[in-house]
Amino acid sequence: IAKAQLTIAATGIDKVYDATTVANVNLGDNRLGTDQLTLGYGNAAFADKNAGNGKTVSVAGISVTGADAGNYVANTTAATTANIAKASLNIGATGIDKVYDTTTVATVNLNDNRLGTDQLTLGYGAAAFADKNAGNGKTVSVTGLTLTGSDAGNYVANTGTTTTANIAKAQLTVGAAGIDKVYDTTTAATVTLNDSRLGAD
Repeated sequence: IAKAQLTIAATGIDKVYDATTVANVNLGDNRLGTDQLTLGYGNAAFADKNAGNGKTVSVAGISVTGADAGNYVANTTAATTANIAKASLNIGATGIDKVYDTTTVATVNLNDNRLGTDQLTLGYGAAAFADKNAGNGKTVSVTGLTLTGSDAGNYVANTGTTTTANIAKAQLTVGAAGIDKVYDTTTAATVTLNDSRLGAD
C-alpha cells in the first residue's frame, strides 16, 4: 500500500502593520475519512513588511504528525495571501514657550509612536494659542499634521492635536521726554511719557 499524497494548504490571517514580515496561517488538508493527523509549520512570512491587501505569504517547515501520519506523503511548503492593515500613528506635540508678541502664533515639536526604526518625517501646517495674552499652561492647537518618508504608507495618522505652552510677559520700557518751562521758583516739572509697547496695544 503506497502512501497517499496529502496536500496541505494554508489560509493567511490578516494583521495590522507591525514593522515585521511575520505572518500566521491556518493549515488545512485533504486527508481521507477520519484519519488522525496534526499539522504544523515552522514559519510563515510576508514578502515584505509593508501594509497592503492580498500580499503573498510563504509557509515553510510544514509537518504532519498523528496516528495516521505514516500513511501520507505531504508537501513541506505552501503559499497563500493575507492583508496587512495600516497601523494607527498617534502624532503628539510639545509646545514651545515664547514671550508675548501680540500674536497667537505658536511653535511646537512633534513626536509619535512609530514602530522600530521606521523612516517618518512629521510636519504641521499651523500652531496657535487660544489667545494672544500672557499666561502659563495655555492651550495650543496644532493643525495640518503631515506624514512623509519611506514608511509613511504603513500608517494612518491624526491630522490635528493639542498641547500647552507659556507666554511670558514682555518687558515694557517706559521713557520720558521733559517739557521746558519758564522759571517759577519751584522744582515741579512735566514730562511726556513714551514706551516700547508692541503693535497697537
